[in-house]
Amino acid sequence: MKYQYFIIALLGVLLSILIEHTGVIHFLEMKALDARYELRSDYFREQEVSQQIVVIGIDDLSIKEIKPPFILWDTFFAEIFEKLGKYQAKVIGLDLIWTKRIDDFVKRSAKDRNALRRALLIAKNKYHSKIVMGIGASTRKSLGSQVQELDTSLPMKQFGAIVGRDGFGVVNTLPDSDNYIRQIKLQYQSVTEDKKSLPGFDNLIATHFLGGLTEAQGKEPLLINYQLNKQFEILSFIEVLNMARADDQAYFEQNFKDKIVLVGVTNVSGDILPSPVAQETPGVLIHAHAIDMLINNDLLIKAPFGFVLALSFFLAFTIVYYSSKKGIRTAIFLTVTILLLYSFLNLLLFNSNILLPYIDPVLLIFWSFGISFFYRFVTEERKKRRLAKFFRSYVNKQVVKEILNSDKPLALEGKRERICILFSDIRGFTTYSENLPPEEVVKALNEYFSAMTEVILDNGGTVDKFIGDGLMAFFGAPLYVENPTLAAVKASIKMRERLDILNKKWKSEGRAQLDNGIGIHTGYALVGNIGSDMKMDYTAIGDSVNTASRVEGVTKTIGAPILLTDDAQKEVKDRVICEPIGDVPLKGRADIFVYEVKSLRDTNND
Repeated sequence: MKYQYFIIALLGVLLSILIEHTGVIHFLEMKALDARYELRSDYFREQEVSQQIVVIGIDDLSIKEIKPPFILWDTFFAEIFEKLGKYQAKVIGLDLIWTKRIDDFVKRSAKDRNALRRALLIAKNKYHSKIVMGIGASTRKSLGSQVQELDTSLPMKQFGAIVGRDGFGVVNTLPDSDNYIRQIKLQYQSVTEDKKSLPGFDNLIATHFLGGLTEAQGKEPLLINYQLNKQFEILSFIEVLNMARADDQAYFEQNFKDKIVLVGVTNVSGDILPSPVAQETPGVLIHAHAIDMLINNDLLIKAPFGFVLALSFFLAFTIVYYSSKKGIRTAIFLTVTILLLYSFLNLLLFNSNILLPYIDPVLLIFWSFGISFFYRFVTEERKKRRLAKFFRSYVNKQVVKEILNSDKPLALEGKRERICILFSDIRGFTTYSENLPPEEVVKALNEYFSAMTEVILDNGGTVDKFIGDGLMAFFGAPLYVENPTLAAVKASIKMRERLDILNKKWKSEGRAQLDNGIGIHTGYALVGNIGSDMKMDYTAIGDSVNTASRVEGVTKTIGAPILLTDDAQKEVKDRVICEPIGDVPLKGRADIFVYEVKSLRDTNND
């Protein structure tokens, strides 16, 4: 394992934990949660209507049809509640809060004043329906933070003797930073009753419905597991009121028997809140989703921290390790693939009510991708500088530049490679140099070697060394060449062409001209850094190198400018026109069959 990749991945995970705990991405995480609700509903769940919860909605039609002001509706509630109890509604939840005593402002008959209390009493004691009335919570500062506490005095004084302490639940919702309702509380603290706690509205209704405590426990807020595929039947308050007055048994038993009945405002000017269900969601529907979650034990379970930590590290390490080693396209493909796979896994687990964080790991994925390329840039630049320093001691600067800029694989360590070796030598150089001043000889050699080196480099070759008036080059290392022999032949032909250009120039200047011979052989050689601690050379050694050198010497005896061995000719026979020469003797080894290179073959015409 590469420790640097381990450390980079670990730093990424620690950074993601820090970001998560600061809460700066909470907003995005909640929006991602909303998206998962929708995707789960669209692709994993079928649409259904709840058979356990029904809503009686105080809608626009009800407000229009019922003439008295809303403050006097308690008599209408009484009519409905009595019939709900009579026809065996299991739990009746009133998502409304009485903040004032009506009879302190309006004079009414004793019958009207006591209608609601009488109806609640009948529903509870005679018909054994469970009654849950809403109580509000107020927010105040405590020890520098906001807390919600209760003022239960008025509702409990009015109805406490009828519904009992277990008949009151706190209806307040808990808005997130974007005001969306995604959480509920199971318990609230009372201000007036010796700091005793009261249950949340949803928790209390679910407990009554189940006949015991729900699986949800604790004082911390609980995420509502919205089932967007599930619809709740909403019946108009005026419709239910008319059916109550008609004492329609079939209607009440069909719609309310053995069910949870929630009564709340559903018109647009009432208790409307933003939620994952819709931008404008009646508060009573939010309660319906929360209660449905509790009675069906559809709680969202946060994945264990250790699992999240291990998964995050695996994602980060995988991306950092492979992005640091592979090309940009492979790294992008890998990163996108991991992102898609994690998204699918996240949604799959969410469908099983297991909640994995999303935004934080996604940021970690992108951070890992970016930091891996930054690390790769830094390390590769350092490696290039070290490589350049290493090569400048024995390789032409142009070769170094090409090696550093090449994206092809390099073979720098000692390695047995199949390469093509080229030797070139100037004909009659001894006589040439004896008849000219030394400075003119050096000038001509410099011009000659510069031209030959340029041609070799242009064709992907490496100039190994200059040996007096000769030079050695090879193709296929350290730069990768697809067909080293073809590259060498092209270089040899171009070398002859450049020599012709030089001779014309020298002739026009009244200077002596030169001729050369080139021998080419393909075979295996040991390529790498060879030498001592004092001096290292990147070179090729072996029998193939000696063979190429001997073939170059044969060019003098048979008068052919470019000779190719049989092994080399096999590599380029479809691309190069050669004339067979036959077996020629080589000093210190067996005869070898050689060819004279004539020209490159015109493959288009062929």
